[in-house]
Amino acid sequence: MSTRYSFRPLRFDAGGYVSMIALDTSNGTLVVAGDIQGFSRSEDYGDHWRIVNRGLYPDFWHRVACVAWSATETNTVYACVGDASTTSDSGFLVSTDGGKTWTLRSSTVHFAGNHAASPLPTNHPRSTGNLLAQGGGFIYAATYSEGVFRSNDNGATWTNIGFSGGTHYGRSIVIDPNDSNTLYVALYNENVWKCTNAAAGSPSWTQLTTAPAIVEEMRFVETTIYAARGSSGIYRTTDGGTTWDSLNGSFIDTT
Repeated sequence: MSTRYSFRPLRFDAGGYVSMIALDTSNGTLVVAGDIQGFSRSEDYGDHWRIVNRGLYPDFWHRVACVAWSATETNTVYACVGDASTTSDSGFLVSTDGGKTWTLRSSTVHFAGNHAASPLPTNHPRSTGNLLAQGGGFIYAATYSEGVFRSNDNGATWTNIGFSGGTHYGRSIVIDPNDSNTLYVALYNENVWKCTNAAAGSPSWTQLTTAPAIVEEMRFVETTIYAARGSSGIYRTTDGGTTWDSLNGSFIDTT
């Protein structure tokens, strides 16, 4: 990278570290972030912040696992919230005023913005990250432990499309920007799984066994998927998940 950036503290005070941040790409000025004490919002590229927790009842709705701007609804933000200790106070929130106020749109899907149970590692208690993918008229969600869900009505109703049973822990999900029918989901200690018929009535999944066993986050950049493997570094695939290359020797100092 030829561009160098500088950083400074913004006095972004809340409960612990910030788990998720999302930029409104339609105007580039609105930013919404979440942690275990709810949401914060900036209207000036992140220079100044204020807490925006109106409508967050009960308290478990403050445990933010994911934040994403809607690809179809104007000025609308989606959020996955909840606590692994209970699923009754977990679900999919929506803000239709750019992150100022929040309402529950569905309690079908469950997440864990705070706390985690076995088999997840105790030193990594938050199941947070890129848990929503949007494309082809659908929203896809990688839930805390109940697999992948799909919604065709902006999150009002959800259908499980893979990995049900309560033992598959979603860590990250991405959709191919060049093919909205292709999904990749990282499940804890289960590698990455690929689906090439995501819009079908019964989508099918293929386990990419050459991917790292534990992937915490994934991002698509053009035709390349980058995957974060916790303290083990960064991996990438340029062939749809057939092979994965470690980038640790390229730019990560592990000494």
